[in-house]
Amino acid sequence: MNHSALYLVTDPAVKQMNPDQNAFMEFERLYYVTNPINRHVNLIGEKALREPSDELNFIFGVPTMKDVAKLVKHDRAFRQAVMEVNDKIDSEDEIRMDMIVRLVSIDELLGFLDGASKLFSYIGDVSERFITPYPKQILIQEGPYKWDDEGCYYKEVLPSTTID
Repeated sequence: MNHSALYLVTDPAVKQMNPDQNAFMEFERLYYVTNPINRHVNLIGEKALREPSDELNFIFGVPTMKDVAKLVKHDRAFRQAVMEVNDKIDSEDEIRMDMIVRLVSIDELLGFLDGASKLFSYIGDVSERFITPYPKQILIQEGPYKWDDEGCYYKEVLPSTTID
């Protein structure tokens, strides 16, 4: 699993103060994680995948990605469930980790944010601003995005240079 991506970006907030200045920003990869046995799905930031985490333990019943890899490799019921969910594969030999953990797409992210926003407005004060439950600067399949506190949404950040 790769580490966070560092981009040289043209940030509009920085450009307003100094038109000749760019800024380096770090973006945390945001992953779509799914357990094919219980169909539990969640979005997890890269930092939570690097160390033992409650999020992984809740989804898979194991706390680390090494343990998840062992499930994929050795747990027959888990492997069968992966095959049932992924109709594109015909044998257990074709199972890959990206069928379990992969970068989230913008559509998936929007679906999760919509659900979180509805839950927030249901249990909280609607006059309060919605705060994303995910990292503020994320890297997803479509590229880097940054949370806009004013508009309460992720906006695309156009990188000048990627430094991985």
